[in-house]
Amino acid sequence: MKTTGSTSDPHIDNLQRYVVNEQGCWVWAGALYPNGYGKMSREIHGTRLAHRAMYVEHRSCIPDGLELDHLCRNRACVNPSHLDPVVRSVNIQRGYDARQKGRCKSGHDLTVEDAYYVEPSSGHRQCRQCWRRNYRKARLNASAQKRAASS
Repeated sequence: MKTTGSTSDPHIDNLQRYVVNEQGCWVWAGALYPNGYGKMSREIHGTRLAHRAMYVEHRSCIPDGLELDHLCRNRACVNPSHLDPVVRSVNIQRGYDARQKGRCKSGHDLTVEDAYYVEPSSGHRQCRQCWRRNYRKARLNASAQKRAASS
């Protein structure tokens, strides 16, 4: 029996921290790195990146020299069927192609309702959902720093 009283395998529990969305993505429900990838508290299969650990657990090892490309363009997705081992140049090109087709780095649609032009002459669009997420994070960090300074 573990000191926490849990008899469950922590390896399995850690890999079950996702929610399935309407696109079939298994969205990581644990912590995220600032770049949007799922983060694990302990190394599983030699990695702390949730999508890599999930791929190894459900599919096979990732061949040397290859990285996993999120076919759904959602960095928080850990669905092994949405991951494709490719060389870096292919992964970069696919990401660029997807953004050209109207998706942000996190996989959200860049429709008229979901995005706005940062600088209309350049054509650069900002995803509203990502902007809100980043704004909330910044506000929480600022208020935490303010509380720490006043203590």
